[in-house]
Amino acid sequence: MKITVIFILAVFLSLFIYRYYSRTLNDNKYIAVVDGEGITRQEYDKEVERVKKFYLWSKQDYNRIASISAQDILDHMIEDKIVAVYAKKKGIFVKPSETQERYNAIVGDNEKEYLEKLSAMYGTGKDDFLKKVEKDILSEKVQKLIGQSLKTWITEEKMNYKITIF
Repeated sequence: MKITVIFILAVFLSLFIYRYYSRTLNDNKYIAVVDGEGITRQEYDKEVERVKKFYLWSKQDYNRIASISAQDILDHMIEDKIVAVYAKKKGIFVKPSETQERYNAIVGDNEKEYLEKLSAMYGTGKDDFLKKVEKDILSEKVQKLIGQSLKTWITEEKMNYKITIF
């Protein structure tokens, strides 16, 4: 039990130190920019908090928690931004009705209970969940267009984007 607590504290301390020094090095509002599209510090901090809350809620073993780093979170956000930038270039978008339809299919008749669970698991509410649903639909549309695994495509596509991390 002590080892688990120590590892959790080490992960949170490393995230705090990374966030502190990244703020010191760059006073701009962006933590990264992908082809001119920024990832704000606020978005990054919110994602870090969401991930921390999930791992605490799920009571994952200390090996899994320790393997999640601030850089892993930022890398994932950069990959999402690559998909969004590509979609924008190709004129791919998600209609609000598509997002709402998917949301309704997911939550069904139990919206209140579902949102309470989201809040407990991730510390997020309906608006954040709708954004995630929209992002998932956009990723599906891009994957359909490219005709291959999104993960493989992103790995290859990173070479074609100007990515600046502050």
